This record gives sequence, structure tokens and C-alpha cells, in this order.
Amino acid sequence: MAITLEDANQPVTYEGVPQPDTKAALERIAESVTDGRAENVRYRQEELFSLHASLVEHAPFICQALATVPRTESDERREEAVHEAEVEYYLTLDAVRHFYDSLDFDKELEDEYAVTNGRNYENRRVGYGMVVIRPTRHTRFYSVVVPLAAALSAGNCVVVEVKPRYGVEKFEIDTLLRTLLTKSLDANIFCLVDDITEDFSKSDFNTPFILVLDQRDDVRLDIPGENVLVSANDRITLAVIDRTADVDEAVRLIAQSQTRFGGKSPYAPDWVLVNEFVKDVFVEACSRFPGVEIAFHEGEERRTFLAVLEPQDESRVLHVATCYSLVDVISAVGPGSELLAGYFFAEPRAAKYLSQHLPCDVSYINQIPTHLLIGPAVPRITSQPDLLYRYSREMFSRPRPQLIEPPPEPFRIIDDYLAGDAEEEPLSSQTESEEKLSNRTTERAGPTRKKNRKQELRALATRPLKPVIRPNNADVGFFESALLLAAGLTKKMTPVHLFSHGSTMMLGEESASASYWEKCGREALANGVEHIVMMGAHWATSSPRTVLLSANPSPGKSPVAFVSPPKYKTYPLKPDLSFLPTIQAHLSSNGITSILDPTFDYIHDTYLILIRMFPDPATCPPSTIISANYAYDPHFHVSIGAALRPLRSQNVLFIGSGGSVHNLYRNIWTPMLKYRDNFAQPTPPEPWALDFRQEVIDTFCAGYEEDEHGRLPSQIPYGKEIRCKKDQGVGGPMLRRKATSLMKHPKYRDAHATDDHFMATMFVAGLCGSVEDVGLPGVLGAEDWELTNMCNSQFTLGSW
Repeated sequence: MAITLEDANQPVTYEGVPQPDTKAALERIAESVTDGRAENVRYRQEELFSLHASLVEHAPFICQALATVPRTESDERREEAVHEAEVEYYLTLDAVRHFYDSLDFDKELEDEYAVTNGRNYENRRVGYGMVVIRPTRHTRFYSVVVPLAAALSAGNCVVVEVKPRYGVEKFEIDTLLRTLLTKSLDANIFCLVDDITEDFSKSDFNTPFILVLDQRDDVRLDIPGENVLVSANDRITLAVIDRTADVDEAVRLIAQSQTRFGGKSPYAPDWVLVNEFVKDVFVEACSRFPGVEIAFHEGEERRTFLAVLEPQDESRVLHVATCYSLVDVISAVGPGSELLAGYFFAEPRAAKYLSQHLPCDVSYINQIPTHLLIGPAVPRITSQPDLLYRYSREMFSRPRPQLIEPPPEPFRIIDDYLAGDAEEEPLSSQTESEEKLSNRTTERAGPTRKKNRKQELRALATRPLKPVIRPNNADVGFFESALLLAAGLTKKMTPVHLFSHGSTMMLGEESASASYWEKCGREALANGVEHIVMMGAHWATSSPRTVLLSANPSPGKSPVAFVSPPKYKTYPLKPDLSFLPTIQAHLSSNGITSILDPTFDYIHDTYLILIRMFPDPATCPPSTIISANYAYDPHFHVSIGAALRPLRSQNVLFIGSGGSVHNLYRNIWTPMLKYRDNFAQPTPPEPWALDFRQEVIDTFCAGYEEDEHGRLPSQIPYGKEIRCKKDQGVGGPMLRRKATSLMKHPKYRDAHATDDHFMATMFVAGLCGSVEDVGLPGVLGAEDWELTNMCNSQFTLGSW
């Protein structure tokens, strides 16, 4: 359908618009770039004013063109298109007004003459010269006009590619834009071309004053990286619906994003991860939106599908997979992926955790802003993007600061130093010019200047920094550790245990955990373990980047309550004194100080485990206990495990003894205190305890493995083993990432009132966090709940 303009006598079609000589138009643009026509701020204001006036004058025709839909569409869809056209028109003109208002003539004039008045103009920026725009098909009016206005406001001439046909499509709005833009803008700074790949040569794109804005990225242009802004169309958009979300509202927003504005926005979700606890509610809510087509991907299909994350095609099928926890979401996306946007439907703490640990260009909490669905994807840039107007003046300009003021004092003193001799000589030995220079230096430096300039400069250079309150957080990288690993890579590594020791009654009462500990002990003896190294939860030092090592030749055992003394008092412990130098050498080579403690007596968090693993004390290998550090920095404790990892190839069994859920303040103590029953469950565990327990399982048993009956973990009866998938594993740097992130989990402080019982988790993550550990299997071998809310999970990473 043709659009009739007020200043035209007949309908305007593309064929009816006079076509300028493209070559001549580009030559005029190049000449304007050279003479700096668009650099004048008043000129830019006039051009934007003219553009805005033309768009206002022809509002009915523009909205009519934007609302054009195929005749096969329903009346309801036609009415929606009318409203969407008004929204696109409003946002486009609001952006033009925004860029027009950003031009402050008085301020820019003042800045231009700043150096003439003795002031720096540090924030000075200049346009590239010529900006070439390749607009996307989606919401084409907005996608053309908004970057055009941004580029003009930054002081550029602009070339827009508007083809007569886009594949098999022909855009009526293009016809209108050709007429409006060419009539409202100066032909010396603006022109339209059919195809920049034909109208520009490779040498043109290598010209520093040309910047290409490519919203489509469908044709690979041979353009230097600094001369192109490419919309991030290859990045996917993810929505996560947690169990704490308002599922109906989340589905409503996702459905709207899939259908509004043609359903082709790059910011409409491509994938949705739904917590399994609300899956049925999600499916039921989706059924109320017939325009949304969903496809579920479960089990192995989910893992392989998410491994190759790519944007959807134009069919807009909503791909959905279930997740079990927040950590499972992080594992599903995996390292190396970059997301265009993440929509996190959850309570704010859970949403903050997800947005912090997923690589999203932008994260939105419990919302999908409508304005985001209009226009192209934000360009791939390293600077701060503009999420409201999609583009900024800074994107189309380069910094060109002008400085006239002397540098700050710390930088001026080097001139003072170099202006005179390092050691001042007697005045008689100086020439007249040197004397004048020295006098000026002395005058500038003031009366406190010392004669020995060299010592003064050295003193300034070596001034101490403010002390660091907490220890250094620098982690030892696994690449550095690889040098130490080299000798052990050819030998099989021992598995690593992460045990929850629970209350003291775990020593005297029979339990699934006790049986599993004994099983692990039998396997250790069968495989020739010679040393045991443990980190518990009840011993720590306050010295920065330091740990203590047990070095008591005759260690005792701290007494425990609710356990019959004969069950532990007579059990002899074997300190591994001869192995201490080896441990210290590995720690020292990784920048960790270790101090021997010859007075240390074992505490129940460690000797409880040893007694249960090796009921016959004669079979128990010699052991060493490593303390935690009172700063409880997760990365430092990971680095301890990483430093000692090579010893896994030397028949050393490492054990971390802490707790999965261990908050003594929220336990129910009455059954233990009154009846000596630590396993009593008068009520089920509280939701916060169950939630965090699930997060820990997803960290050390990611992916899950169905049991012999084909049941997933949520279907497996309590007390059965849960294993990660054989071809997936849980080890490697990603394990370190997941484990340390748990301390920022919204339920962490509920599960751990203090950090002491979670440092063993960090220790184990370091022991199994090398690149060589990728694919390491994980298993939850046993589990017991004590005192209602204390979860004792027993994990093993690796195998014999």
C-alpha cells in the first residue's frame, strides 16, 4: 500500500523516489568530513531539529506504515500492530529529543575554548567523521532513526543502507524513510545507499574516519575491529524461573516478549530454565497463551542442547529445560558462554546470585522491559552500554583530550628532580643557566626541599601503602600449579572425600554416614594409602595467608559430649611427622606460609572420621591436620587444596571435614538434650535447609545419573546414592567457581551461621579444581539429617 505525503501529488513508491547519484553523494559526504561541517554544535542542533520536525509532521503516515501487517493476520493482531506502531514511534522520537537535548551550545562553546582560558578539556571527544548504518529488519523505523540521531549528535556525517528489497521482503517504511530523511537532512552530511558492500571498497573501510554500525551481521565485512560496531546477534537470551518466582507473571512477560513487535526481538528469551518444583505450574501457565510454542529438553538432550547455545531462528519456539537449583543453572550454562540478556524471575537474593555468576551483558530481575523489545541488540563494546536508548554519543566518537594545566603534584616532582643534579653541587660550580634553573626548582619545591633530591624521590617512591585489613585474596592459578602437577600426571590420582562430621553423637551412633565412612576406609587400605591429610572446621589461625600443621608427636583428643568415652579415648592416633616437610614445601611454593604446632590435640571433627573409617587403629594410616584461616576467605582455602593437589598421586588421601548444612543456632536440640536422640525428626527440615542442601549436591554431583530403575534424583528414595553423569563429571576450574559462589548464595547464611564448617568445601574444591580434573566423577555416598535442620552429606570426588 502506498503512503500519500502532504507535499506530494501522487502516491510515493520506491520506484517513484528520485535516485541520487550514489558516487556523487558519497563524494559530498567525504568532502564534508574533511571540512568538519558536522563538528559545529549549532549545525548539529539544526539538523536534529529538522529531523524531529519532519517526523512530527508526518506522524500519521509513519504510524500507518509501521502498523502494516499481512492481510492473513487476524483483526486482533491488526489492532495490536496499531498500538505497537504508536509505541515504536514514541520511543523513536523520544530518542531524537534525548540526543537533541544532549547538545548544550553554551557548555560546548565553553569547553571548546577551555585551553585558551587555562583549563584542561579532558573529556573532549570528536566524531569519527562518517558513520555507515546497516539497519536490521526488526522495528526498522527505530533501528534507522535512533542511531542516525546519535551519530549526528556526536558530530558525524551519516550514510544509511536502505535496500529496495530485503531478500523477498519489501518494507513500506523504507519508502517513507527515503523521502523523509532525504528532505529533512542536509545532503552534504547524509545520504542513502542500496548496499554498502557494493558502494564501498575495502580500502574505504580501512579509512580511520569511517565507522560502520552493523545491526545485521549477516554479511562478513572485512573491516578493522576498531572501525565497526556489531550488534551482538549471536548471543542468546536466557530466562530463569526459580521456585521463588511469581510463575504466572513470569510466563506472562515471556509470552508477551515472544509475540509483541513481530516476536523477532533479539531480547526475547531464546531459552527458559524452570525449577523442577514449579514445572507443572509453568506448563499450565503457558497453556493460557496459545501464541507461545514450547519445546522441552530433558536429561541427556538438555545437556547437549545447552552445550551449543545459539540464538533461535525466526520460528520463535521457546526452548525449555528444567533445573534443580541455582547452582544447576550456573552449571547448565557453563563456562565460555556469553548471554545477551538474562531475565531472572526469583526473590531478589536468588536473582542477585544468578546475575552475579552468569555472563550476561545485562540482567533484569522479575521484568522484561517492553522498550528493550524494540530495536537491535546493543553493539558488542567494552564501554558502558546505553540500555535505554541503545546508543550513545560516546559510541560514535573518539576521545581527543586537550591538556594545558600542569600534571598533579605526584607527577610534577619528577620535573623538579630532573631539573637539578641528583646531588646538588656548590653554587660556584654551576653555570649561570644552571643556577637559574636550580633557583626556580628550589622556589617551586618550597623551603622543605632536601639537598639530596635522589633520596627524596626514593623516599616518595617507597612510601608504605595503607595496610590491608584482610589477607591477600590472590588465588594461585591452576596454570602455575601445572608445573608441580607434571610429575604426577602419569600416575592415577587418589579420590578426595568431603565429609560432614555432624554432631559429636555421630561418633557413637550408627548411621548411613558411619557405614559409608567405614566403606571409604576399607577402599583406602585396599589401594595402599600411606598418608591422610585432613582439614576440619574447629581449628584456625589468625595469621594472614598462614595455616597451622599438626606436629604433636603424642596428640591427645579433645573431649566430646553425649559419647561414651571408651568409644574414642583409647583410640591411638598416628601423627605423620615425617611427611610434614613435603606438605610445607608444596604450600611454600604456592606462597602459603605454614607453621608447625607441636601442642595441637585432635578435635572431634577429624578423629571422629578416622575412628569411623578405621575401626582397627592398627590399620589407620598416619595423619596430618591442616588448620583453616580465621579470615575464612574462600579463595585462599581453595588455593591450599590446589597447592597440595600433586600429592594425590603419591598415595595421599585428602579429607575435608565440615558440613553441608550446619547452623547450630537453627537446630532443634530438644530430642538430643532430653532423650539422647540426634536423629529425631519431629518435623521435616525447614525449606532453607533443604534448598541449600540441594545447591551443594548440584555442586558436587552435577548432571545426576539415573539409577538402575531410570529414576532421576528427585525420584530416588532418600538414602540412595546420587552420582553425576559418567561423561560429565564435576571437577576442574568450574568446580572452584561453583564452590566459592555458594558463599554468596542467598540461603548460605541460613545454612551456615559461621563460615568455619564450609572451609573444608573450599579445600576440596582446590584439590579437585585443576584443568586435569575436568570430568572427575562425583557421588553423594550417604546422608543423614540430625537435629532436624543439620544435613550431613558425604561426598567422594574421583575414584580408585
